[in-house]
Amino acid sequence: MSVRVLVSEYLFPYFLNCGHCHVPLQIDYARDLNISVLPTKIDGLKSVQQVPTVTCPRCKKETRLPREDWKAVLESLEADGKHKAD
Repeated sequence: MSVRVLVSEYLFPYFLNCGHCHVPLQIDYARDLNISVLPTKIDGLKSVQQVPTVTCPRCKKETRLPREDWKAVLESLEADGKHKAD
């Protein structure tokens, strides 16, 4: 059985591939990320969810981070002094 524990100070540097052109991306600090707003529906009511994204320097498109890391990344952004999206 594996347990995934994320602590914000061990989260970075973060490595992922661009979802469009598949170039490897490295995110060194939480402040290098952008926060996008994703419209969602909860119990039939319209709502929004904050999503950490990174812009690929090659294709200039945004790539979302994996869903299981969203909470830890948003907490790290808040600790780093970057405000959440409204």
